[in-house]
Amino acid sequence: MALADSATRECFGADLHSALDITKYDVVAKTANTRNNTFAKWADFCSAHGHPCTLVDIPDRLDKIAYLIVFGYRYRRQNGVRAGSVEHALLAVGKGISDLGQPDPRKVIAGSDQNHPLLQAFYKGMRDQDPAPDRAYPANLTIIRKLLECCLSSDPKYFQRDLHTTHLIIAAFYWLLRPAESLWPEHPESRSQAFRLCDIFFTVLTVQYCAADI
Repeated sequence: MALADSATRECFGADLHSALDITKYDVVAKTANTRNNTFAKWADFCSAHGHPCTLVDIPDRLDKIAYLIVFGYRYRRQNGVRAGSVEHALLAVGKGISDLGQPDPRKVIAGSDQNHPLLQAFYKGMRDQDPAPDRAYPANLTIIRKLLECCLSSDPKYFQRDLHTTHLIIAAFYWLLRPAESLWPEHPESRSQAFRLCDIFFTVLTVQYCAADI
């Protein structure tokens, strides 16, 4: 851009700023903070061994891998992490180094998508030893379909209560997790917006009640 005129540079800079804003949505704040904290630990680890965090002073790639796996081993031991956590930690290290303009030391060659064989073996060994990540067990459609059969009481006192509870569960299943997908949003970027309490209304006979006022 050094040879471009000022108008071209300004236009390019404005578009670059907008493009970089879009990339921020790729990583949620919690993930970004975790990566930053991990790279800070990596920087402290390298400093304690007399090296910069980019390992630019270590020419041999295998020596760099040795530092990575020692850091990963200590990270696993100190944090009591589950399977995959060390791999994510070293991903944060590799990304941090590449963001500083140096080749990602995890890779076989610069620009490659393939991790070094020693690092791959390290990952596999941990996956074989470490407990699996916690799993979520969400309600599925079969359970939702059975609600009317299982939850409704024939007791006149509790029938309306159970009916309302069932309707709320169904609403949560279809809308509250990803509400805008079911509401035909005008703008695609609003698909993941969450419900607010004031967006929810209950109808009793012909009267509507806002959930925020109840």
